[in-house]
Amino acid sequence: MELFINKRKVIVEQSQEEAIRHRVAFCFSRLDDIVQSVTLTIKDVNGPRGGNDKECKVLVKFYRQTELVITERQADLVHATHRALQRASHSALRKSKRNASRQYRSMAI
Repeated sequence: MELFINKRKVIVEQSQEEAIRHRVAFCFSRLDDIVQSVTLTIKDVNGPRGGNDKECKVLVKFYRQTELVITERQADLVHATHRALQRASHSALRKSKRNASRQYRSMAI
C-alpha cells in the first residue's frame, strides 16, 4: 500500500507527519490486500483566521479500480486526520465485506 500526503496552505511538523503515517498503517493494516494506495490532502481552509478550518480529505484506491473519498473538517489538524482515517478504514472494511458476501452468493448459485 502506498501513502501520499499532500499539504496545502498548512504547516505540518515532522512529529505530526510521523503520527499520521503511523495512524494510516494502523487503520489500514487489515486491508493491505485490497487497498492499493491512500492519499491524504491536508489543507487550512480559512488560513490564519482560525476556527473550524483544518480539512483532511482521504482518497482510498482499491485494486479493483474503485475509489473511496472521505472528507473531515475540524479545528485541530490531528483530530481531522484521525477522524477521516477512522471513517475511511471503517468504510473500506464494510466495502470489502460486502464484496466478499457478493462473491460467496454468486458461487452458491
